[in-house]
Amino acid sequence: MTKVYIAATPPISDRRIRSKPFSLVFSRFHPTPRDLRTRTLISLRDGGWLTPGALVVVEEAKAAEFAAPEGFEQLERRAYDDTEL
Repeated sequence: MTKVYIAATPPISDRRIRSKPFSLVFSRFHPTPRDLRTRTLISLRDGGWLTPGALVVVEEAKAAEFAAPEGFEQLERRAYDDTEL
């Protein structure tokens, strides 16, 4: 069974809603402050929310010039109008 977690805020400490880390995460950030984006990804990484080698798909405004924090590797970038994945 596939489990999906949908949240409007970073999953910083809410451990009661999950049992296993995720291998696939979709994250839509715009419009949010740049530090919230970074904190969210770091929280996912350091909080045990991701399996080793997990894929995190980030949707962001192209103008934000998103850069993944340390510990994440950008595999691909695609632009659609004013949005990037």
